[in-house]
Amino acid sequence: MLSKRLKEILNEKKISLEYYSQISGVPMETLRNIYYGRTSNPNIKTVMAMAEALDMTINAFLGVENIVSKEEFQLIQDYRNCTRHGKNRILLLAKHEAQSGKLLKEEMGKYKIPCLSAGDDLFHQGIYCFEERGEITTDKKEAYLAFRTNINDYAPTYCKGDIILIENRFPKSGEQAVFYYEEKIILRIFVEEQEGYQLKCFHKIGKSLFLKRLEGVECLGTCCGVIPS
Repeated sequence: MLSKRLKEILNEKKISLEYYSQISGVPMETLRNIYYGRTSNPNIKTVMAMAEALDMTINAFLGVENIVSKEEFQLIQDYRNCTRHGKNRILLLAKHEAQSGKLLKEEMGKYKIPCLSAGDDLFHQGIYCFEERGEITTDKKEAYLAFRTNINDYAPTYCKGDIILIENRFPKSGEQAVFYYEEKIILRIFVEEQEGYQLKCFHKIGKSLFLKRLEGVECLGTCCGVIPS
């Protein structure tokens, strides 16, 4: 029980609840509820803060061995804070990785990653969905996701049928990247400007977006290569 474990730790380290609240940043009332057993299932961030304040791993803090790691706790918390679309993407990639283990072949230097395709004409001008998906093999270790183009709007940069490889990082100004904006997945050139940002269309085809802030824009990753059709 967390209440019993907390009492043991504070007694062992000779720390008062008041001092513990100061060094952990956890509100005094929250600690009291845990200490006296009124709260038996605090949120993940609270548990992490309590453990880190004592320079302990979560496993050591809880006094158990077979429990999720700090990274897994953080992943769960991040998942809960995602939009519905974000959760669907996480589940998609997690399912793919669980089934294939990314199938890294050291001797060949090949990696399998999920590949998404646009469904029909509704997704014109670089808008994709996650309904039509498969997987491709690439030698680019940094690529974690791919998109198959079904239009020629990006020619000669990308032609219809090309597979665009995506790495999991935010783009620098001038780089091509994939974004999720207003429930649509779009391929654009990211440009930093003096008064904001621009998600610029390829070759003036389509609609460029001018944004003062990047709130509401989710970057799926930066283009890192292409497999020609």
